[in-house]
Parts: sequence; structure tokens; C-alpha cells
Amino acid sequence: MKKLYALLAMWLLAGNAFAQVLVNETFENGNTVDQTPVGWIGDGGWKAGITIPDDNTARGRKPHTGDWYMYATYNTDVWIYKEIDVTAGNYYRVSFWYATWHVDHFNLEVKAGASANPSAMTETAVPMMVVANEDFEQTSGVFQATSSGAYYVGFHSVADNGPWYLSIDDIIIEQTAQYNFNVEQLTADTSVYFGEPAYLRFRLNNTGEQSDTYQLNSTGNLPIEFYQNGTQVTQINVSYNSSVELVAKTTLPMNLNNNEVVHATFDVVSSHSAPTQSADFAITALAPYADFPLEEGFENDFVPFGWQNNITNGNYAFDRITEGSTPSAMPHEGSQYMARFYTYTNPSGGSAELVSPKMDLNEHDNIVSFWMFRNSNPNINKDDRINVYYNALPRSEGGQLLGTIHRCTYKEPVVADVDDWYEYSFTFDCPDDYGFIIFEGVSDYGWNLYLDDIFINSSSEDHEAPTVIAVNGNQTYADTEMNLTLRVHDASDMPATLAATYTIWGVSHDLTFTRAGKGNYDYTATIPAYDNHTHGTMTVQLVDALGNSALSEEIPIRWDYQRPLLYETFEECSSMFTMPEGWTTDGNPTWWDWTVQGTVYYTDYYEEDFIVNPHRGNKQAVLEWDSSESPMAQDQTLITPVLTITRPTVLQFWTWVQYGTDGYDRFVVRVYDTYNGTWDDKWDAADMPYGQINAYNEPISINLDEYIGRNIKIGFRGYNTFGEWLAYDWFVDDVKVVPTDTTDVNVNELAAMKFNVYPNPAKDKVVVEAQSNIQQVTLMGIKGEMLEDRKANANKVELNLEGYSKGIYVVRIVTEDGVATQKINLIE
Repeated sequence: MKKLYALLAMWLLAGNAFAQVLVNETFENGNTVDQTPVGWIGDGGWKAGITIPDDNTARGRKPHTGDWYMYATYNTDVWIYKEIDVTAGNYYRVSFWYATWHVDHFNLEVKAGASANPSAMTETAVPMMVVANEDFEQTSGVFQATSSGAYYVGFHSVADNGPWYLSIDDIIIEQTAQYNFNVEQLTADTSVYFGEPAYLRFRLNNTGEQSDTYQLNSTGNLPIEFYQNGTQVTQINVSYNSSVELVAKTTLPMNLNNNEVVHATFDVVSSHSAPTQSADFAITALAPYADFPLEEGFENDFVPFGWQNNITNGNYAFDRITEGSTPSAMPHEGSQYMARFYTYTNPSGGSAELVSPKMDLNEHDNIVSFWMFRNSNPNINKDDRINVYYNALPRSEGGQLLGTIHRCTYKEPVVADVDDWYEYSFTFDCPDDYGFIIFEGVSDYGWNLYLDDIFINSSSEDHEAPTVIAVNGNQTYADTEMNLTLRVHDASDMPATLAATYTIWGVSHDLTFTRAGKGNYDYTATIPAYDNHTHGTMTVQLVDALGNSALSEEIPIRWDYQRPLLYETFEECSSMFTMPEGWTTDGNPTWWDWTVQGTVYYTDYYEEDFIVNPHRGNKQAVLEWDSSESPMAQDQTLITPVLTITRPTVLQFWTWVQYGTDGYDRFVVRVYDTYNGTWDDKWDAADMPYGQINAYNEPISINLDEYIGRNIKIGFRGYNTFGEWLAYDWFVDDVKVVPTDTTDVNVNELAAMKFNVYPNPAKDKVVVEAQSNIQQVTLMGIKGEMLEDRKANANKVELNLEGYSKGIYVVRIVTEDGVATQKINLIE
């Protein structure tokens, strides 16, 4: 540590071109305890010391770093001297660390002179000061040599106090300069739009021993103004050994080339003898954005290139997230990211601005549209909002307010009480030729604001046909109506209905989508039920109010597998003591019955600790062992509703359970046959390999074919064969009773699977990523034709799309949690 400290001190001193270290004393080499330190001149009043572990024995004798130091004794008046070689007229700095013990203080001064005796100490470096600190503190001082050759720096301690000591360590004596400084550039190389100002921060450090005044002179082709705390300056006075922070402001001309690098240069000139210092900031000039439309979904870098993200009040700027809470929301239309302005604990009035690039707009009839997530919770009826501005300058102040969108759906603009993404658009003029769109997030100490898929165009005239953003519900269970939701994007208004055609086994049928009242261009339609493994396609005639029209790509529709008789995740239980609808518990009424909980931290009877998270989601059923060890026998059963078995069927559930328990615990799955009124034990954890734990590692499956034609209940019973309390907890989650051709796919689970494909849109490749291990990944065309199919054994898989034409494709994955699909858009 002592060596590290010395190296750090040398590094710091290297920043001063005039600093020359004469003494770097750490006392680590060659000293003897209670003797005058080696290389110093004294009468024994100052002594070398080594670490003493016991404070009551040390009484202030201790090192700052390393093991050694020097110390002065109580009730003394003592000097010690260090010889150095100096030049008359030069300045020298003495710095050191010091500490004592308890409150009765020492007096300490540092002086210098031509000989090693008190009367010759004519130059004061550190005036007499009181030392009463128990923790080490650092101080320093400067003296000017009056003669050349040998010179002596003296440490003088005066004390009339109790039995404790004054310790000194890590002494540095260096030659320093009367006048010296440097310029530290704080702003990195930056990018600025034509005609816009660049604000370049720098720090001026006076490292000399005298105050100095500095002239600030622009030297390049870019004129520069200098500011300190918002006030323009041309010169600045800086006290010795201190710093000031300044801003150099320059404005880029309009007659530059896009991506041309220009330089803002200036000199700082001392009014005394210090050498002139120069600064050079590289600036990449950017032409105003003109390649419309400008589309930003925050899928790449944040802040996006050319955008600005400025805090205007408080502590929060916009940021980018993959999933939102308070309110809960996912990015718009299955994308990976969205922008957020944090308001949940942000005091009312906190604000930030997300500013577009500078744009080369038309004088009239420009348009901006965007999607904002809005929440309908009446208990959070706050004024959290997004204000949208146009301005010739990159800030809202002085700009034109285009509109205000509140997070709460009960506030303007008022919509139905549905939590969802809503699209808003505004037209605006640009009398300045160039301008910015500013999204100002304003907190009212409510819930967070989410923004996504911004669209800006230099013309609001719509010549484009509507496009399909998403289709939901186009895969469902056999013998079930298909309830479809179609979301369409268009810059113009949309009609109340859209015509569509779906084709099954070569036969086409007409279908009408009706615009739903809750959102922007959401349509719904219903197709009658079909048999298992029926597959078909659907097309929609897309038309807007201006008559722009197009036929959608073919959309696959599928009826696969039978609906489960039972699928329980416990996620809808309102409290830990509320079982799912139709579920019951039975057994001895102890304090420890079946409950529904989230993550459980538990210690078993044998004092082993566990942390158990739900298999999936936020809740799980748990039977806890009776840690109160009450005299009543613990025997409780969690029971499903009545189920009618009409075809080959299997029970599947996930569990966290101790196998082969040695405490005579029994964790049993039973089936109750209502026909004969008996319980049959079908699975027992005690029969499994001793000492193992199924920590939601694999599901348990139980065949129920013997109960075809019967009504049954399923029970999860935990009890102890000695009639005592259990020794372990038992956890159960994701209970399914399904026909045997359904166990590999469950449509209701698709939305729950964490599954991302990015980038989307894509050009030449995509990355498929899931929370659980991907076992198989398939690339299909929009009609369901298989293009690529491969096995996998990772949670992240890359697909090469080179050679495929642009359009919509479907990625299908198989994991231990089920099967899921997601559309991707391949662009040129």
C-alpha cells in the first residue's frame, strides 16, 4: 500500500511540468524504533515508529500508509530537520499527513532556513497550527528559498498534554513553479448540425504558486466565445493551486459537407511567465436530416444518433427499457425497446426533453406521429404527460406546442379505460426551413411515461396504403372459435370495417373485420371452430379513408390440439390464502395449510436454507412445514375442481420437492374417483431417489386413461407417517390436465414465454433469444412453408437470412416451456 501511495503521488506531480520531487519520505527503509529517522537531523525528540496494534498502547503512534512513520512525544518542544539542495528565488512545496490521539492537542509548524537550528528557520511553509485529529489529514505549504545550496526544512512540535503522541507520515518536498497552468478538455469530440452551436467544456488548472490572469484567444476558422457560469469572458483570473471550469461556444456555418470534421481551437495565455497552452476540439458537422420519413423505435443506440436527451428540471432524463412497470407495459408491437420518462418517484414538475435531429422540413404541412402507452388506473389519476413541440431551436422554450398527451386515459385526450398503446399525430409548419421536434416528459409524481415508434415526415399527404402491424389470435385450439385482432397502421383515417378472405382446405370464405372502439386502427373478427390440425390462410383488403389500398400478405391460421381440461398457474390468486376458483383444501386445521406465495425463503427442519422461486410467473402453491412444531399432526391436501375425463388424458405439473425424504414425509399425488368415492395414490416423492431435490427441474406426468368416462378430482397431499409435523416444504406450480395430443403445445402459454427476435426489421440475420433453453428453431414463410429447421441447445440462436427476399417471415421455437412463434420483417 505504501508503494501504491508513493506511485500515486508521483503520478499526480507529473501533471505539473515544473514539479521536481526532492524528498519522498515514507520512513519504510532503514529505521530503528524510537531512534531519529534515517536521513533526518534531530536531538531525539522526533523518533521513528512502527505499527502498534493496540490503540491504548499506541496512543496516536501510527502510520498513514505502510508500517513506519515518525512521531513527537507529549510535553515536549522539539525540532527535526531535512536537508535539501535549493536555488535562491525558487519555490518549494512541503506536503505531509498528520494525526494524534484524543483531544489534548499538539501545536505544529513547518519552516525552512539556511541551517539546522531554530533561529535559522526564517521561511514559513506551514504556519503554527493546532493538531487534534485522530484520523490522518493532509496539509501543505510553500516557501521561497533565500539562498542557494544546502537548505533545511524543519518540523517543530510544541506540546503540553497527556501521554500521547503526534505522528507524521508520507512527506513530499518538491520544487514547484511560481507560474504554471494547464488546460483540460472535458468535452469529447462531438457531432453538431450545420448552423447549430457547440458547447465545449474545459477546465483551466493553475498549478503554480501564484495567482494569474489568463487571456482566452480564438485561433482557428471557427469564431469562439468563452463563458464562465453563463457570463461571457475574454480573460479569467485563477488563484494559485485552484481550477475554474469554462465553456467555449462556437456555431457551425451552413456551408459545410455532411460528416466533415472541423476544429475549434484556441490559446490560453498567461499574463506572467507560464507557457501558452492550446486546445483543439474536433467537431463532426452533420447536415440537417432530409431523408424522410424519419422513423425511430429506439432499437439501436440510446440516445439515437443525432437526438438529444436533456434534463430540464430534477434528476431524470429519458432512458430506454425492455419492460416497464408502474404501469406494466412491453415495447410497442413486440419490439425490443421503448423510451421511458421515469415519474414513479420523480417529484411533481420534474421534466426532460427528448429532441429530434435537426431536420430540413417543408414550410407547410409536416407531420409527426408516435405511439404512447396509456394507463386507466383511476387511483393514479395524475397529470403525468408528454408535451410535443416544434421549434427552430433544440428546446421546448419558445417553441410551438403541438399537443399534450396524458398518461391517464381519464385525462385529455380522453379514451376508453383500456391500458394500451395509442397513436397520436400532429401536423405543423416550419417557417424557419430547419427545425426540431421535442418530446417533453413532465412528472406529476404518478406513473411512468412510455414512448415508441416515432414517425416524422416533411409532408402529411398520404399516398401509402395501410400496413398490417400485428395479427393476434390466428392460432387456437381445435373445436374453438378463432377470435382475431388485427392492428393496422396508416397516416390517414380508417373505415369502420375491412373485408377479408380466409381459405380452408382450398375453399374460400368471406370475413369482415370490425374496427374496435378501444384503440387506433384495431379490428376484430371471428372465424368458426374447426377440427384439430386444420390449417389455412387469410388475406385482408387494406384501405384507408383516402382510397389508398393494398392486399395484405397471406396470414396463416391454425387450429391445433385440444383445450386443456385444467391449466392452473396460481397467478390470479388475490392473496396467499385464496385458492384458485373451484380449488379446495382438506386435512387437519393447523397454522400451516396450503397457500399461494411468490419467492419463498425457507429453512427446513434440519436447518438447511433454500430460496424457491415460482417455476414461471410470480406465484406458486406451497405447503410449508410446521416450524412451530405444534402437537397436531400435519396432513393437508390441495384439491382441484371436478374434471370429466372423456379421452386419453395426462396430468402434468411442476414441483420443487425433496425426494426420498428421511423424515418420513410423504408428498403424494392422488386421484379421487367420484364414481366409487375412493382416493388412489398415483405418485409419491418418497419413492424417488433418496436425497435428490426436484427444483422445478422437470415436470411430473401421470397417465389418467383409466378414468375415461369418470369424474375425478386430483389431490396434492402432504403428511408425516409418524403423525407429526413435516420436515420440508412442498411447492407445486403450472398444473395441467390435457388430452395426450396437447402436452407438447399449449396455446395459452405462448404469450407467457419470454421470446425475442432482433433486430426486427432485419437485413441479413436475426438473433433468437429465450429465457429458457431453445431446443428447436424453425424459419417459415408467411404461408407456413418451412424454410429452415434445426436443432439447438442454447438460449440464444442466430439465423442467417441471406438469400431470402424481403417480406414477412415467421420464427418458431420449441423450449421446455412450450412452443411460440413471432413474425419478422426482412428488408433490403
